[in-house]
Amino acid sequence: MAPSFPCYSAHLPLASSLTAVEQLLGWFEGCRSAAPGAAQLPERMWLEAQMALVEGFTNAVRHAHQGLEPAPAVQLELELSPAGLELRITDAGAPFDLTAAWERLAAELAAQADDPLEREAHWGLILLLKLQQERGWQIDYCPCEHGGNVLRLQHSFEAVALC
Repeated sequence: MAPSFPCYSAHLPLASSLTAVEQLLGWFEGCRSAAPGAAQLPERMWLEAQMALVEGFTNAVRHAHQGLEPAPAVQLELELSPAGLELRITDAGAPFDLTAAWERLAAELAAQADDPLEREAHWGLILLLKLQQERGWQIDYCPCEHGGNVLRLQHSFEAVALC
């Protein structure tokens, strides 16, 4: 059964800089304190959201905004409702096919006989893929009508019971 509490939403435009990660984490923890239903979230779900948020933000800075001068802000949004949690990370970069990247990565991993810990790249893709496949997260990365893209990470409370 889904918890019952009022809906909560928060938005943060954040400088497209890796030095802003500390501010990002502070904002996210502030949301946890301010959101009426956050205390009812499973700790593991909150930590997964935090990891995915940092990964999505750093990807926007490193990849989507690479070469954009001046780099636009990354838009962060959190929605918490009795149905679940949703994070949106909006960047101003060129389109990127996340599903195709996951397919290439899965093929690489299947063919890889080496120790996966020796892998040098694409840890973020692996993290997001594992969250989706094994932890009940719904993740998509879609172009926005006005340009840019949005990474949407959703987890329902119903899915928590399935994990």
